[in-house]
Amino acid sequence: MTAMPPLTAGTEAGPREDRELEGRIRDLGNQILSLSEEAEAPSLFSKKGLYAALMERAMRDEHFKTQLFRFVDVLPTLNSGSEIARHLKEYLGEE
Repeated sequence: MTAMPPLTAGTEAGPREDRELEGRIRDLGNQILSLSEEAEAPSLFSKKGLYAALMERAMRDEHFKTQLFRFVDVLPTLNSGSEIARHLKEYLGEE
């Protein structure tokens, strides 16, 4: 684990309060890190899992990445589900 730099911000609190605050911050950071390491990988059927799978594929496949970002670029201009579906097929459909 990378060590955090010492607290250097000028505050009204004294050195003891600064050390206590830094200790609490480090404890919370360690708790967050532990929880993230214990978490299960997201399911492909969850929103987070789908995004992760798309990004993983995009990083491996240059053509797919280009088409995906083109689709994302045009997405805000689409007004209906049928337009979105048509563009998905156009940009990401089988070739």
